[in-house]
Amino acid sequence: MSVSVKLPDGSEKSFPSPPSGLELAKSLGNRLAKDAVGFLVEGNGEIQDIRSLLKNGDQVRIVARPSKESLEVIRHSAAHVLAQAVQNLWPEVKVTIGPVIENGFYYDFDTDKTFTPEDLSAIEKEMKTIIKAGYEVTREVWPSEKALQYFEEKGEILKREIIQDLEEKEVSIYKQGDWLDLCKGPHVQNLSQIGTVKVLSQSGAYWRGDSKNKQLQRIYGTAFHSEKELKVYLKKQEEAAQNDHRLLGKKLDLFWFNELSAGNPFFTPSGTRVYQTLQAFLREKYKEYEYEEVITPQIYHSNLFESSGHLRHFADNMYVVLEETELEQTGSSHLFKTPSKENMKLKTQQKEPEYPDFKGSIHNDKTKFPKSFSPKKHPARQGLKLLKPMNCPGHCLLYKKDRKSYRDLPWRVADFGRLHRREPAGALQGLTRVKSFCQDDAHIFCRPDQLFEEIQKGLHMLEDIYQTLGLNDYAIALSTRPESRMGDEALWDQAETALKESLDDLKIPYKEQTGEGAFYGPKLDINIKDSFGRPWQLGTFQCDFNLPEAFDLSYINEQGKEERPVMVHRAIIGSLERFMGVYLEHRKGRLPLWLCPVQVIILPLTDKEKNFCHKIQINLAQTGIICKIDGRNEKISYKIREAQIRQIPYMIIIGKKETESGNVSLRSREGTQLNNLPLQTVQETILQEIQTKSLHSLFSNKQG
Repeated sequence: MSVSVKLPDGSEKSFPSPPSGLELAKSLGNRLAKDAVGFLVEGNGEIQDIRSLLKNGDQVRIVARPSKESLEVIRHSAAHVLAQAVQNLWPEVKVTIGPVIENGFYYDFDTDKTFTPEDLSAIEKEMKTIIKAGYEVTREVWPSEKALQYFEEKGEILKREIIQDLEEKEVSIYKQGDWLDLCKGPHVQNLSQIGTVKVLSQSGAYWRGDSKNKQLQRIYGTAFHSEKELKVYLKKQEEAAQNDHRLLGKKLDLFWFNELSAGNPFFTPSGTRVYQTLQAFLREKYKEYEYEEVITPQIYHSNLFESSGHLRHFADNMYVVLEETELEQTGSSHLFKTPSKENMKLKTQQKEPEYPDFKGSIHNDKTKFPKSFSPKKHPARQGLKLLKPMNCPGHCLLYKKDRKSYRDLPWRVADFGRLHRREPAGALQGLTRVKSFCQDDAHIFCRPDQLFEEIQKGLHMLEDIYQTLGLNDYAIALSTRPESRMGDEALWDQAETALKESLDDLKIPYKEQTGEGAFYGPKLDINIKDSFGRPWQLGTFQCDFNLPEAFDLSYINEQGKEERPVMVHRAIIGSLERFMGVYLEHRKGRLPLWLCPVQVIILPLTDKEKNFCHKIQINLAQTGIICKIDGRNEKISYKIREAQIRQIPYMIIIGKKETESGNVSLRSREGTQLNNLPLQTVQETILQEIQTKSLHSLFSNKQG
């Protein structure tokens, strides 16, 4: 029976039997066949291996070098080359997994060896030798029993575990030269298609991401079609490293970390101004989009999270609050008594103290709860208290406080309450991953017939806020039901359909992420790209039919009968801490004027100008402009340079000429200087820039 496949231009190709992707490419031209690395079938977003067979009626597009899409396949194959290079150099090292990640790949190795910078250089050199050999990459299908036996004989215990977990009769094996690996693909035809590679770094990683499992060695790398593309990428990475928010936070004196509260930032007065200005901006939007702000408790009885389902799905990330009587019962109360002066001396090599039923030190991140107070065993205990890691269960309690009518909906509530989540030490990363934070968190309780409109309003609000912040490069991903979830399948169907139809109605493109939803409902994840091209997940909309069911929420409909509301979880910028870290890097430390902790600094040339400077400061401050005077006995060039390092948007420079004329000289942080400007003009322009939340200076058209 002949097989017909459709091409992107609408034409069709027929074959006497099911062709492979490569056979299709060859029928379309030798050049395409040489560059092909995979193919896409309409309705399936994953790139298929070029060796895979097509089915009758498939609508197919060949993925070939040097397209951006082909990098996914190239990097996947480069991960295999990395593994081969490591085993060529150190045969005793065992391999595990090597996935593609954004802008590169990594491979995890089972070894006691810690790779040094010299080792990474040797690995990169060996990778290039392997690629130069141009090995053909072949795919074989083995019975699972054969694969188990092969990897067991090689001592690849973790590989064997992967095969067992697959529970498949057959598995695919990819070979290049005399080296092979278990993998589902896709992979290049031959290694010469990879182009150029770079080994970037190494770190530790736990098997399957679980700290209870064995620690592995992870090596990161990247691959590109050409050296030119690689150089552009590395330059961007270098620039991004120079603008790491942790360096900027220190340079701009915005936040600080201390080991006595690991993973929790201290915001300085300047950082607090930025934080509070951001909150004030969001509060303006809450009024505009008709949200009501609420304050909810920090500590809840564990029954709340048992009802919401979070205790079953999120227990490991929750902090338990032990009361004094409970501490005495566990024999651990002495942990929290006022320490002696001797004990206050922290020693870097101090051995961990051993406490009954309590393994780990209170000064590190390996702390485990006393066994009798484990959140997972909560149903067998009474009176367990937990710090809240999220606001939604508390908002359900607030909703239920009063009887609601259909006229009361939608009910939109926002909450800047602090949230606390236990994060492993290795996951902490400045402001972008912390243990305590607050979100621009809101929940919308609405009737089912209001759902589309509420999601659309939320998306309009998101676009409004992102445009103000200059975050215009973003994409939406629809994350569907995960394997571990609560609730009826019919409710999941309803929720996923609601999100899809809302996006379709607004004609907003989106990518579907199967199985990536929250345990209580599907969600829209909003991923922005920063100025370095890196993606960040900030906003989210989560459609939830399950929590209203779990808390037995209802409203009285027009017929006087009880109905179940729908709950939408909504955040625009997400964690304020994380957003500040991302935004600092995106702006390279140059926050827009309205967000800056100091907007203007006045620089007198000598002490004689200080009185005039104070008058200017009073005038500006009265209109709400945040300004300071740098009256130190330093050279003006030094003070200008320091103001530029601190990214203060405007410097007003006052000398004898300015004092006599009443006009001022204005210098921007970028270095542009305007002289002899009327103070009134400067004040009005700065105010306009603040009030309009402009992302750019409004002085570009002013004449000096």
